[in-house]
Amino acid sequence: MEQIYHIYYTYFLAVSRWLLPLFGLIFTCQWIRCLMALRYQPVSLGALVSPEGKRFPLTAHESSVGGGSTADVAIPSLNRRRKCAVIVKKDEWYIYKTLASQEVKLNGQPIDRVSQLEFGDILQFGDTEYKFMPPSAGDCKQKPKKAQKASAGALMFWLIIFQIVMLLQLLLKFYPEIPPGLPIAFLSLFLIELVYFFIRKAFKDPNILAEMQAFFLVTIGLGICTTAAPATLIKQAAAVVLGFLGFVALWQLLKSPDRAMKLRYIFGGGAVVLLILNLIFGKQIYGARNWIDLGIITFQPSEFVKVAFIAAGSAALYRLLATRNAILFMGFSAFLLGCLALIRDFGGLLIFFVTMMVIIFLRTGDIKTIIAISALAVTGGVALIVIMPHISSRFKVWRHVWEYANSTGFQQTRTLTAAASGGLLGVGGGNGYLDRVAASDTDLVFGIVCEEWGLILGLCVLASFILLSFYAFKFARNAKSAYYSIAVCATAALLLFQAALNIFGSTDILPLTGVTLPFVSNGGTSMVASFGLLSFFKGCAVNQGGARV
Repeated sequence: MEQIYHIYYTYFLAVSRWLLPLFGLIFTCQWIRCLMALRYQPVSLGALVSPEGKRFPLTAHESSVGGGSTADVAIPSLNRRRKCAVIVKKDEWYIYKTLASQEVKLNGQPIDRVSQLEFGDILQFGDTEYKFMPPSAGDCKQKPKKAQKASAGALMFWLIIFQIVMLLQLLLKFYPEIPPGLPIAFLSLFLIELVYFFIRKAFKDPNILAEMQAFFLVTIGLGICTTAAPATLIKQAAAVVLGFLGFVALWQLLKSPDRAMKLRYIFGGGAVVLLILNLIFGKQIYGARNWIDLGIITFQPSEFVKVAFIAAGSAALYRLLATRNAILFMGFSAFLLGCLALIRDFGGLLIFFVTMMVIIFLRTGDIKTIIAISALAVTGGVALIVIMPHISSRFKVWRHVWEYANSTGFQQTRTLTAAASGGLLGVGGGNGYLDRVAASDTDLVFGIVCEEWGLILGLCVLASFILLSFYAFKFARNAKSAYYSIAVCATAALLLFQAALNIFGSTDILPLTGVTLPFVSNGGTSMVASFGLLSFFKGCAVNQGGARV
């Protein structure tokens, strides 16, 4: 009987080694087709009409007025570097004055900070008057391009097929000593994604692309847990369920721009409290004091702070142009970065810094500020490398891991060897050796993917994060509020940068920082936080200023 089973497994392994990379590629290509097929036609909500009769359509719920080309309504006589006002559509129309030095008048009366607008009102910016008028059929003449046909159902089909083949490969590998958590974890994932797919289909929401990409990465993560840490499968499955529920809850909370703006202060306060608790009660593991042990559970507060940081740092257009909000954000960011430095979580500090820079750029567009802060950061980074032996040792071994193959370069050399031994197709789930190396299920997961399922699937994992960035860029341009644009772009930058640190750090392209790979690495806190970040993608996608075509 055992011999017959071995024959069946050998044949199935030979076939599935080809099928998994193939289905991974098909899923990725279908995802790209679905993304390209989603198009939005701008819809005019109102317009400013110049004395010459020229119409400036307002196609977003927040439209800036200024002198430069970056303003939605460009006034030649105004300061080209600044935006003096923002016109906002909530239940009613409002105009916010954002530049103290520039006078803005409504029906001949100066605006102090905010005034309600009605169609027919006269707005004066500098020496020019504009009439606020209802939308016209000719405001948005751009015709949508012919949409490509791409089915979200087909995307779901290929994802399920990929998951079934991986599950069968792992079941046959570990039979008869199958980890109890293996079927539980995969069945939980099947149930979540199928129920969610049909619910969104009932609501006629074809845009579930970010969620599908997350499910794809989670599938690979569960496979890695099975081979490297089977005892944690049930815990990881629970984290997936909890994270998905958190994703839905946070997405619903952030659906309203006004509610999202009010919750910014709660998120900011929560981030401060979490890091203060981390400073007081933090437990040191692998050099960083970024864990809190509650006895029955251990978690990393900094993972949840990522979600809070983006939620608090994003802002509506009429607020982000105010100096006071910029100062508050800079102070908030400095506090968080200081706390991360004190708990010696330098990988997390680097991720937060890059995210902060993206948010600052999106909020201000000031290149000089970005350059100045970057110069200070480089100076501080060099000082840390010189002062901290732990960091300097990482940089010493960087690009020289083979010279330290049995000491500080042990993990990277084993990762490179394992990835090379897997070839294009891999050796099959559970047949590798990298899972015996310390932190293989967290810091070195890319090596396990390449060794057991091949370089092709490894590149699909890397492509997932790159494609999510394209997704963010596509939908940020049409978001209902600048809040969603900033949030989704900052989230995409965070995920992409963190993925780069993990993947390229374990393969010696970058220094090894010990950060996790979102959705893939083993760890409940990381999984829950990753799904929390996913809510910003969904929030931006459902809050579009135009119509889906």
